[in-house]
Parts: sequence; C-alpha cells; structure tokens
Amino acid sequence: MHPRTLIILLLVTGAGAPATLHAQRSDLLPPPRRAAAVELAGKLVEPRDAPALDPKVSNPFAPAGFEPAVAETGPVAGPVAPRERTNREILDAIGASIRPTGTMIMRGEPILLFGSRQARVGDELPVTVNGVAHIVIITAIESTHFTIRLNNEEITRPIQPGSKS
Repeated sequence: MHPRTLIILLLVTGAGAPATLHAQRSDLLPPPRRAAAVELAGKLVEPRDAPALDPKVSNPFAPAGFEPAVAETGPVAGPVAPRERTNREILDAIGASIRPTGTMIMRGEPILLFGSRQARVGDELPVTVNGVAHIVIITAIESTHFTIRLNNEEITRPIQPGSKS
C-alpha cells in the first residue's frame, strides 16, 4: 500500500489519532430517577397561605398604642447648595485654564511666555474660574513644566508650546 494512502486511511478511520474517542456521558440522571426530585422542588416553591397571627402576641414593630407619624405636607426643600470646593479642586481647574506658549531664559532667569506677555517666578496671575476670581503665584518654571500655588496647595502643569487645548 502506498504511504499516502495509508496516512489517509488512518486519518479517516481515526486509528492514527493520539487520543481515543469516548462516548459522551451526561451528568443528568435519567428522567424516571429525576421525577422524585422534580416533584419535591415543585412542592417547595408552591405558594402557601401564611397562618394567622395570634392576637395575644405583640408585634415588636408596632407595639400597642403605636401610632405611625403622619408627615406634614408642606413646601419641599429647594436644591442642596453645592459643597465648598477645596483649594486642590480649584487649583486643578485653574491649572487647566493656564496655557503658556513656551519658556525662555533671560539674564539667567526662567520666564513663562503667554504670547507677548511674560511671567516670572513669584508673579501673581489673576484667574477667574466659575465666576470667582483667584490669584495664583508662579512658584517654579522649567523648560517643560511650571508650578503654581493657591493658598497652601501647589500643582505642576506641563507646557505644551503651540497647543490650543
């Protein structure tokens, strides 16, 4: 017999397969053996009427003489005032709104550029966030980032020259 024919014959008959095939077995019991379990399950989920409570037994959730409070109908409270924002949250919002166009060194001093306007370390920047004016102080200027301070919080932001975002 030709070797190719032998290989094809072995593959078709499954004799050359590395693992032998077994008949698959189900984990389920046959229907007659499951009938008792199904009947019991049906009885367990069947709705039943609750027995009447003995009137002599006191209800711990509504003791004798208990009258539920009736809420007075009146004006409903208005919207809750927003919580006070922390310095860190305000500084995050301010930092995102400050967009320098670059940096330079003049006479050994780093300068933050905002178009034609310049700012140095120690300069104050007035910024308005959500209609509230804040003044932040520039505390550091590097070639790729700058740091600003509001009260006791500081944040460092990247400088992205030429970006409009």
